[in-house]
Amino acid sequence: MVAALAEALTLDPGGRTLLYHAAGLGSSSTAIDRTVPPEAVRLLDRFARLPAAVFSADWWLLHWNAGWSTLLGDPAPDGDRLRNLVWQVFSSAQWRPRPADRPLPEFQRALVGDLWRLAVEHPADTRLGELVAGLRQLSPVFEVMWSEGNTVRYVSEPKLVSHPTAGTMRLDCDVLGLPGSRARLLVYSAEPGSADESRLAGCLPG
Repeated sequence: MVAALAEALTLDPGGRTLLYHAAGLGSSSTAIDRTVPPEAVRLLDRFARLPAAVFSADWWLLHWNAGWSTLLGDPAPDGDRLRNLVWQVFSSAQWRPRPADRPLPEFQRALVGDLWRLAVEHPADTRLGELVAGLRQLSPVFEVMWSEGNTVRYVSEPKLVSHPTAGTMRLDCDVLGLPGSRARLLVYSAEPGSADESRLAGCLPG
């Protein structure tokens, strides 16, 4: 029956997977893996001259380098939920990066889509459930987007990043997958030879 519905809806492979999960066929009883893959730490060392950080599949900040702290502020003092990118985007007026080429709601909808898929795939993950419940209570915008049940994915895109001394820079925010893990590596960089490249290099630690 589920297969027939997927066929009738002409779903792509990702949509078929979500439909099977939503029907209780293939949903995981395990929690989302929020450990830092060793290869991610090695990559952060190699990106020493660029702001970079590792996020879990549900956007918890797991590990970051000095450049990330310099560009976006030191996450170390932040409370637990402020370490989550989705929580930051929907709750904090101080969140610095903004999409450069599309409206903020489109970016927000992509982050909500990431959480929505994970909630279907990992219905027993308590931490994700608590995060979503908190966001639905906190933000009417999140509540509307969550009720849409969209499966849009967040991908790499240019961002406008405001820095206290360097000003506003247009930077590429690349989202890199890690083999064997659903964790993601985010790296900020500027167009080679641009004024923003010089400004970014000038505000990062030597």
